[in-house]
Amino acid sequence: MLRAEGISLHLPGRSLVRALDLELRPGERWALLGMNGAGKSTLLQVLAGLRAPEEGAVALNGTPLGEQPRKMIARRLGVLLQEEPREYWGSVYDYVMLGRYPHARNLFGPTAADREIALAALAALDLASLAARAYRSLSGGERQRARIAALIAQEPDALLLDEPLQHLDLAHQVALFEELVAHSTRRGALVVVVLHDLLFATRYCDRALLLYGDGRHLHGPVREICTPERLGQLYRFPLQAHDLAGERVLLPSRAPRVPRV
Repeated sequence: MLRAEGISLHLPGRSLVRALDLELRPGERWALLGMNGAGKSTLLQVLAGLRAPEEGAVALNGTPLGEQPRKMIARRLGVLLQEEPREYWGSVYDYVMLGRYPHARNLFGPTAADREIALAALAALDLASLAARAYRSLSGGERQRARIAALIAQEPDALLLDEPLQHLDLAHQVALFEELVAHSTRRGALVVVVLHDLLFATRYCDRALLLYGDGRHLHGPVREICTPERLGQLYRFPLQAHDLAGERVLLPSRAPRVPRV
């Protein structure tokens, strides 16, 4: 599905990522982890074709992103960025219907199938009762859910989400990841999520990519990659693993920071 070959990302005087080779397959759920400023959002934009890497290339289904029309990419990739600079003056329903735009086949507006898909996405994100509300009147958490509902309505083959949990309360955080898992299972969709909450990373993702912010990276199955030792080095803070009700939970300790290596 998505293949990154030799990706390198740099800031003035610093290398964020060096020579990253990564294959992201349909149905996989990836957690992208690292400290602030490690390059997580930048890499997500590169994977989405919104930013060119300093070195390397990204291919979607075997074809470089730069060689594919943007509308074709929009049918296959759904992207949630941290910030949304634009304002929207329509209703919540209208906003979610924007997700169907890449699939439009005529000039006569959405089809009955489009409307059904949008309504299902609204229901999945607990927004059905707000469908007629003005989007601009929503709270931060409600806007975040509407943005994600538009991506679900887009029905992409891959969802790339940058910190989707921001502004959401606990119940909606859990509901969101349950929906992402359902969407991935239902459509065989790839899901890549930038996260800071390790509970959601280890509970809902099956693979993880660690970015150390100095060029180094490590990726593989969550059970192998997300150990207290490796994550302690990643975050430069010690972690402890606990078994609670049959689930492994990683908690920060009260010990001093792990020194940089």
